[in-house]
Amino acid sequence: MEWLFLIVLVLIVAVAAAGKARVAAPKTWPLRPVPVLSKSEQVLFWRLREALPERVVLAQVQLSRLVKIDAAGRARLAVLNRIDRKSTDFVVCSKDLQPLCVVELDDSSHTRASQRKRDADKDAALQAAGLRVVRYHVKSMPAVAEIRNTIELPEVRTDSIAVARPVAASVP
Repeated sequence: MEWLFLIVLVLIVAVAAAGKARVAAPKTWPLRPVPVLSKSEQVLFWRLREALPERVVLAQVQLSRLVKIDAAGRARLAVLNRIDRKSTDFVVCSKDLQPLCVVELDDSSHTRASQRKRDADKDAALQAAGLRVVRYHVKSMPAVAEIRNTIELPEVRTDSIAVARPVAASVP
């Protein structure tokens, strides 16, 4: 009887171990490069660069790289979970790479209710951190002069460091 119990126990352990067996990872990475930006985003990127030559324009930046969470413990994790895996299309920075303004390029997918909520959440998080958000629509891509006028970031002196002050209004 004991040997039957032992056999059943061994079978249970064997089945459990087989269920947890992992698929071996390939020896090479099955990856290939893809463009960082879509064609429309590339057009806007180069227009931003031309319109704002005194600024640094970064593309596809994670929100968690732009903001500091002023909370601890579970409250910090709750905020981190809300911004995790969210990114911006473009960040306009000063020469010392301080973020000054975020630029988003919206397409037709941004008319869906679920996407509008995600956009509103992202905008609220960025604005809470003091970052202005400018949104353009892909169907009405701004010209260089319009970008320069819309994303006006005048220089102001603070101590011995020149800092740009974002304009308060956001473009729909």
